[in-house]
Amino acid sequence: MKRIILYLFFMLSIGFGHAQNPVRKIIYTCEQNEEFFWSEFCSNFKIQGTRFACMTINNKTNEMSFVWNGEKLTTASQIWIWYIDLNSKKGNIYDYFKKLTGDDIELYFVGNGKTYGPYESLYYANKDFAYGDRVSYYLPVSMWGSPNLKARYHNNFFWFKRMGKWYRHDIDEAIYPVGLYNDRWFTESNPIYTSRNGKHIAKFTEEYRLLNFDGTDYILDVDLDIKMDEHQPEIYVTDSGICMGFYLAEKYFIIKDGKLQYFKGGYDDVFFNPETEELENTRKKFESTKTNFIKQQFQVYDKKVSENAGNYMNLPVMSFSDNSNKHYFNADWNYDYIMIDDKKIKSEVPIEAFYDESNNAFGWVTIEGRSLVLYSYTL
Repeated sequence: MKRIILYLFFMLSIGFGHAQNPVRKIIYTCEQNEEFFWSEFCSNFKIQGTRFACMTINNKTNEMSFVWNGEKLTTASQIWIWYIDLNSKKGNIYDYFKKLTGDDIELYFVGNGKTYGPYESLYYANKDFAYGDRVSYYLPVSMWGSPNLKARYHNNFFWFKRMGKWYRHDIDEAIYPVGLYNDRWFTESNPIYTSRNGKHIAKFTEEYRLLNFDGTDYILDVDLDIKMDEHQPEIYVTDSGICMGFYLAEKYFIIKDGKLQYFKGGYDDVFFNPETEELENTRKKFESTKTNFIKQQFQVYDKKVSENAGNYMNLPVMSFSDNSNKHYFNADWNYDYIMIDDKKIKSEVPIEAFYDESNNAFGWVTIEGRSLVLYSYTL
């Protein structure tokens, strides 16, 4: 009889386990007069040890705040996030401005753990396209054919305007005066680029046709009739002694072990992987979550503005499985619940959802009033 009772208890436990309810955990609550800005949120896709970043806005002051793992790093009139490192505060890259009197503003840049400024104007990357700097959730490489080289090698490389003149701030803290061509491109005469540790130097001469890297000259393949001040190369110099760059929009090159090699970059070709510092086939997916490169593309979902947002907003329709393909998670903007397998769970629309392999669980994050809430459902 005792064995039968234990067996029944065991079977009932299994039954209740499959009928479990999700575990709810508040991971952040806005302060008074604050709300989440356009549901901008990213995380490390972990249930235990959740790390996250989000943006908030104060409805009274109209100021934005960058929240990193629950800590407010910056509050300003406007903030542009270029890269988020959820593991290291020093790895975050962003700029912001503060309003003064009238139309006057002061701009600041944050990179490599330092705040630079104030400046009259500031340029890190194109704010419409980000030049492919950010590692997309869907595309493992950037339009340069490389995953986030700027975040890895140039996280404090930017241009700024002070007292009416433009300058380039290099990664070794050196400052160089620059010109501005056609209000679009910064121009320099024989520019110098250094590695962060200062051991490797690349310098252009002969109107960008001759590149000296660590004492050796390399002649770049540039037609004589091309004015290179309109097509200045983008250059990266690594601490390990590699020079990688591109020019004329489609000519990619790498100098490694004293050899100059050209390659065709882009999504269908090859890319320079900063983790291995090797050229790799782009078809081999670059798994950003397994490296220091976090999938930091903010999700932009907000019912209040969705009707007027047009194609700018991607309303969430989420469908994915666990590793066994035996359990499925489904969420859709038009429903006030989610589905896990055959179970309907009442829920706000998630701003992020994921499968956590280490916990064999589905997780999803919702905005409930002024709080960010993480739900987990163990399979």
